[in-house]
Amino acid sequence: MVLVLVRLQYRGKTFIHLKFKKMAKAIDFEQRNDFIGKPKDMTDNQCYALPVARIITHIPGPTYMDKTEQHHAHVSCWELSEDEIAEVIRTKKVYVKIISTTTYPFSVHGVLPIHVDEGNTSDTLFTREQIDEYRTPPERKN
Repeated sequence: MVLVLVRLQYRGKTFIHLKFKKMAKAIDFEQRNDFIGKPKDMTDNQCYALPVARIITHIPGPTYMDKTEQHHAHVSCWELSEDEIAEVIRTKKVYVKIISTTTYPFSVHGVLPIHVDEGNTSDTLFTREQIDEYRTPPERKN
């Protein structure tokens, strides 16, 4: 839930109304193999650990003639409230809010975007060992 402040102006007077609004919630899913922790300076009320599937994915090369490029990626699954579902059906729009001064390339999907059994462009789920290796700072690796 999110607290929404609604400010209305009527006949020169300002009225403030507070209401709670449900928002999409990140949920666990079958392919999840890790969590991304919340920032240390945020409370559990502001943020929670994000269940993700860490994968190696392929994107097209700079031109259609180039080989695909492998990149680390993560996938999360979000469940919409009934009100959000109705709004998406009505408007056919989904909004993404990034709390940052920048963002990395990302995509929004209506189906699981992990592609397996597609030859040399298949996505690969990280193993537990790969995740641990990814998390180990360089100075602690032998």
